[in-house]
Amino acid sequence: MPKLLFFWSKMNNNTRTSPADQQATSATNPRFTLATYLAASVGLAGVAPAADAAIVTIDITSVDGPNGGLVDGGASYIALPNAYLYVANNYGASNVFGLVGVGMRFAYSLSAYARPQNLAYGSTIDSSLSFASSSLQTVFSVETSGSVVNTSPDFGSGSYMGFRFGSGPSYNYGWIEVTWSGSTNTFEILAAAYESQANTAILAGDVGGVSAPAPSPASLLALIVGGAALRQWRQRRRARQPAATACT
Repeated sequence: MPKLLFFWSKMNNNTRTSPADQQATSATNPRFTLATYLAASVGLAGVAPAADAAIVTIDITSVDGPNGGLVDGGASYIALPNAYLYVANNYGASNVFGLVGVGMRFAYSLSAYARPQNLAYGSTIDSSLSFASSSLQTVFSVETSGSVVNTSPDFGSGSYMGFRFGSGPSYNYGWIEVTWSGSTNTFEILAAAYESQANTAILAGDVGGVSAPAPSPASLLALIVGGAALRQWRQRRRARQPAATACT
């Protein structure tokens, strides 16, 4: 493959009353006092940290819109852990359209220019895929020597690209939902995410399920404090009640 020069280092990133405190002051209203105790324990539970998510969504707002929202000839990037995802719109002497990875590689369907693999929603992205050794194999369009324009087949709705970053034998896998039309040289990034755990597969389009996290130390403490508060409220309520009078 002929050597093509890309000056990525010269790219610019073309991005685009506190509430008043309330205090419970009623000592004669046991219902209100109970609410105060429980509110305190619920407030403590609210600060419990959630469990770390395994799937990390990528913020694409700086490159949203057709062709990344870039001017003709423009480029931008998104930083990933030890990697960069560049977005190019008719960039450089080779007129590149598409995504270029620095420290990351995309899955390809054919050992040729502009052949990113088109994955369907739910496809498994892991070491079983073939990842290109050069980003020029997985851009959407690139002009090579002799003014030959290499163009990828279209990516319609529900199309995904798989990628990995890291270094062997430890790789993180991810996906990018994207569309591409070769007739208009128009692409658009719709969403992206990666698996934070190395060497763990991810499904195209998966952003992680909503599940109940394991109880954290703070939430367990909240339950203890809440139970103690309830017992204290009951004891104070009994102390305020008059002694029962025997019937004669």
